[in-house]
Amino acid sequence: MGIGVNSTFPGLRVVAVEPPLALSYLPGQGKTLVISLSGVGTKRWEQPPIEFFKMASQERQNHVLFVSDASRSWMNAPGLARQIVAAIEKTDIRIFHGGSLDERIHLDRFPRDPRAKHFVFPDMDHRLTFRLHKKRRLERIIDHAIVGRPWKLRREVEDSGGMLREAFDETLPQKIELAA
Repeated sequence: MGIGVNSTFPGLRVVAVEPPLALSYLPGQGKTLVISLSGVGTKRWEQPPIEFFKMASQERQNHVLFVSDASRSWMNAPGLARQIVAAIEKTDIRIFHGGSLDERIHLDRFPRDPRAKHFVFPDMDHRLTFRLHKKRRLERIIDHAIVGRPWKLRREVEDSGGMLREAFDETLPQKIELAA
């Protein structure tokens, strides 16, 4: 896909393609910028598709930066985070992770940032968004996160089985250092 306009989603512009990363931007009318990270997709030989177009843009109210990682590194490949940060200014951050053992690899790579509200769903894995969608919770969680309703967001996350990362960390067994 070249840099320019994407005909699948009117108004969507491809702003950077530096393999394995592709960034596309959808302008909105409001002041909110939503970052939407794609999943792994179903075809290994293709760039993972854009996801959550309608929910993230909220009828074109929000600006949206869609991030797709063809290496499927879950944003852990060298330089990917730098590329994303270069495309945006970090402001109000909401991060959602599953808390399964497999998902902890990715969770642990996210630095703790005092500006971020980082939520973990202990009983969920990479299929977090799929499961929240099936429970009919995903749209409300995204809506509260985007609109900036922190109390409603936290209550919806907790009602869906999630918690703040700090609370999740307290549930984990403590590492014991053995003296030599």
